[in-house]
Amino acid sequence: MPRAKVSVSAAPNKTRWTLAQNEQSGYDHKELELVTNMQANGVYYDQHEPPLPRYVSYDGSQYSSPGIDRMSTTSWKPARVVNGSGHHEDYDYNTPLEERASHQISLNTRVRRSQDRDAVGQHLLYETAMLDSQSYEMLEIAEVDALKKEQARLNARIEAANRKLVFESKVKDAAQNLQRLYSVSSQNRSDTPQSPDSSKKSRSSLLSSRHRTSSSGSGTGQPLDQAKDELAGSTKKVLELNTAIKKLLERRQLVEGKLLRHTAAVLAEQSTQSSHSEANASHTETHGEDERSMMYSPDEFDGIHDILRGAPATAATVGWRPDDSQNMRDEHVQQMASVQSRLEHLNDQLRYVIGEASRTRGVTFSLEQDFLDADEQPVKRMNQHLDRLEDNVHLLDQEQQAVKSHYARLQDSVHMTRNAVEAQLEGVNDRLHHTLLLCADIQDMESMREPPQATGHGYQQQLQYMSDSLQTIEQVLCQHRTELNNAREASDDASRAIDEAHVRTTSYAQKLDEYEATLGGLWEILLSDDTSRPKSMADSDSNEDGPRSPPLSNDFSVQAFNSRVQHLFSHAQSAKDQQDILRRQIQQQRELNGKSDAEKDLQLTELQGRHDQLAIEHGAAQNEITKSLEHRVQVETEASQSKLELMNVMNEHEELKRSVDTHQTERDGLQRQLQSHQSHATALQAQIEVLEAQVAEITNDARLLAVESEIEAQEASAKHEHLSAQLTFAVSAKDTLEQRHAAVQKNVQDHESEIVRLTTELAIAKAELDGAYGSRAERAREAQAAEVAGLSERNAQMTEELQRLQGEHEDVRGLHQDLTGQHETLRTTHQDLTGEHEALRTTHEATLAELEGLHAAADSHTQQTVDAERSETLEAELHGMTDAFQDLTRESLKLEKERGQLEDLIDGLRDRCDALGSQLNDERVRWLGIRSPSATTVSSSAAERQSFTNGRASMTSTMAMRQEFKKMMREAREEGVKLLRAEQDHRRHLETELRRLRQAHGPLANGGTAAPRLTNGHVVGRAEAERW
Repeated sequence: MPRAKVSVSAAPNKTRWTLAQNEQSGYDHKELELVTNMQANGVYYDQHEPPLPRYVSYDGSQYSSPGIDRMSTTSWKPARVVNGSGHHEDYDYNTPLEERASHQISLNTRVRRSQDRDAVGQHLLYETAMLDSQSYEMLEIAEVDALKKEQARLNARIEAANRKLVFESKVKDAAQNLQRLYSVSSQNRSDTPQSPDSSKKSRSSLLSSRHRTSSSGSGTGQPLDQAKDELAGSTKKVLELNTAIKKLLERRQLVEGKLLRHTAAVLAEQSTQSSHSEANASHTETHGEDERSMMYSPDEFDGIHDILRGAPATAATVGWRPDDSQNMRDEHVQQMASVQSRLEHLNDQLRYVIGEASRTRGVTFSLEQDFLDADEQPVKRMNQHLDRLEDNVHLLDQEQQAVKSHYARLQDSVHMTRNAVEAQLEGVNDRLHHTLLLCADIQDMESMREPPQATGHGYQQQLQYMSDSLQTIEQVLCQHRTELNNAREASDDASRAIDEAHVRTTSYAQKLDEYEATLGGLWEILLSDDTSRPKSMADSDSNEDGPRSPPLSNDFSVQAFNSRVQHLFSHAQSAKDQQDILRRQIQQQRELNGKSDAEKDLQLTELQGRHDQLAIEHGAAQNEITKSLEHRVQVETEASQSKLELMNVMNEHEELKRSVDTHQTERDGLQRQLQSHQSHATALQAQIEVLEAQVAEITNDARLLAVESEIEAQEASAKHEHLSAQLTFAVSAKDTLEQRHAAVQKNVQDHESEIVRLTTELAIAKAELDGAYGSRAERAREAQAAEVAGLSERNAQMTEELQRLQGEHEDVRGLHQDLTGQHETLRTTHQDLTGEHEALRTTHEATLAELEGLHAAADSHTQQTVDAERSETLEAELHGMTDAFQDLTRESLKLEKERGQLEDLIDGLRDRCDALGSQLNDERVRWLGIRSPSATTVSSSAAERQSFTNGRASMTSTMAMRQEFKKMMREAREEGVKLLRAEQDHRRHLETELRRLRQAHGPLANGGTAAPRLTNGHVVGRAEAERW
């Protein structure tokens, strides 16, 4: 009997279905009620009777029931390839209605929900997977186990490598932050946490203090080099880890692929075997059926119906009954109506999608009207719907091509726009760079980089450079604003200082007038006293005192005042001497008995009168001299102070005046630059607002990077503070560590000697054990074992203690080197201060010259007083400075001498210790193998009666060991002494060179650095200054 059939045309991308029926088929109404069910995954239920056929493949191979194989083997044709675009419109349903099979066909064209599964797609995937897995190879069990073990091992290694990569990445980030910190600090920028004037110190928190150098000048670039080396090493490690992880991932992927292919091959083999077994069983069961039951059998059409409908179909083994044809026609009409409605709905959806895509491109799409007539035949309406569906699919394909071309044009326009924006940003960045070059300092110009060139790959770099440039401009503006404010404050301070200087100058002038008036009064007193004294007294003074004092002139002068005071003082001294002479004469006169009482009384009266007169004159002269000297000292002190203050005020006035002029000039220039920067910033702001809409997202990224850089800067500042705190702590611990240094060295030497002793005792014990292996081993085995264990433990403890002390010694040596560097820095600072002192002295001389020019028009006595006071002041200052320099030189030489003596003493003590240690080692080696008194008492008489041969062999081995050990210790000691002496000689040579350099560059090395002195307005030469 003719049967319905379905042919599936396979193609790479799509499949076309053609439903047809060769002849009118009849079905039994009763057997139509037997409905078969197929699961969504293609597996039949097993509860149906008779069992349903199993479809093995979907490409035509074994895709039929046993009956079909028996009846229509010769009529099978291979699948025909149709239009292969892979779309849903390639399913052809244009077969006439009367030629279609009367099976229940349900074409659900609606979009399935996400949880529903496409049975056809799943079946296709299943069959494709089965076909692909035919070429896979099944592995042995041992190979599978080896692959699984290798997979687990690779997973563990990848996990460990990832953890290590995370750690190395953190180390790399830390090294990069340190390198950035030290690179910024080395550029002497003013916006860094470290000041440019701060002294450069080597980094001590990253590696260890053992790597420090003793020279302060050679360690300037060491932290930056260390940071660069660490960054390079971390980057290399990260790259190596990435390469290793990549190789491991490739190997794991290969292993997993082998396992998956093996699994697919096993599953395909099992599925093929089950399919063959079920097909054979079905063939056996249906072979004995009668001819009527074989008039209709299930074929490909039944399976496709079940898959398409998602519902059970009629039983394949049920026959045809003519009385059921009307029911099947009614059901077929209903199904056709349902299919037409669904096709119409699908066409509407397609037209809506096409219209939306056209409106997206700006093209208006006109929806075609439905001119279907309700009176037409269902077949014609079905064909119209299918034709319309095909047209819509073609339109959708054209719309897709148009959208692709539209998006290609958009990409080209976007690329051109991006290149134009990048070129415009490049021009803006060039102008920004020229502006920064005009307004930046020389130091900042070195750190500024050139603007990036346009590459056509995006404008991120241009935007980043623009953001950095704007930030730099903001910093420059802030710096200029700060400098302007400082200049204004300095100008205000200078004005106030000038006013104060004028007030102080006025007060000093008043004091000078008062001093001159006081000195004039004293001079008038001296003149009046000279004129008021009687002539007889003056004659007596001239007769008694010898040469008379020079007459006083009416004009006042410091020399005349000084000579008068000295004359009064000498006169008082001579009067005192005369008083003593007269007292002795009176005493002699009293002792004379040959004279008369009248003569004695007369002489006594005369002498007493003269004595009283001289006493009165002496007291008056003494009081006058004392007052004059006190007043003179007071006046000279006040005058010198006034002169110094006046000179300081004049210097400050000149400096403030110059600083005010400089700040005024700088303020004008800064105002002009600020105005130009503000105008340029306004123009840039306008350009930025134009480009702001296009670069919003990238600007956000730049801000994030700026925040990260600020965070890193804060972290760097915190690290800098931490390092500063550590440095302060190290400096504070300097004294304690220096005190501990000697003790540590002594402990190290003691421990070294103790280790040598313990090593020697251990060797002795081993030698004794080897020599006493016979009968003595049985008696003293436990004691010797305990002693050897104790010696070993003590040796280990002493070794650990020695290592700890050596580490402390290295730390103390590093701190000593740091302190030596600080001492060199202080010495350099002292030399700088000496140079500044010389500069101040030169300025002082220039100021004195200027003051001499200012006071050239004053009176002669005032000029002489000022010159004398200035000479005395300068002499005192120069004497003080010379004495201070001499004291410093003497102290330095004394310290160097004491240091040399101490070093010689230390060397002698070290040599003595070496000699004593060598003697001690010789004694220990000499006593090797000789038993102590205690051991002798403990030994039994049986031990003394050993055989002569064993004793002779033991003595020979002991002596040989002793000689070898003695030779080894002597060589080691000589080598250590040689190394120590070479190191000491090198150190002494360096210290000698250092002392020579210090003396050559010291403050008194150059004769020109000694300050000259003034004597009565004349300059003393360099030779006299050196003689002082």
